[in-house]
Amino acid sequence: MRLRNLVSASLVAVMVGLAGFPALAQKAPPSPVESVRKELLRLPYYGVFDFLSFKYDHGVVTLMG
Repeated sequence: MRLRNLVSASLVAVMVGLAGFPALAQKAPPSPVESVRKELLRLPYYGVFDFLSFKYDHGVVTLMG
């Protein structure tokens, strides 16, 4: 009976320890396209009637609109 309690307590401890493991995984860095999109959305004078687009090609960003 005592061994059974020890095994149960050990399993619970392992499960609790592993529950936090996904939180330690690092996020992948954002893609360059996503970074450009976020920066365009931060423009102070950008409104609903403005049309902005961009093209990303091997490190070169071309703004259009």
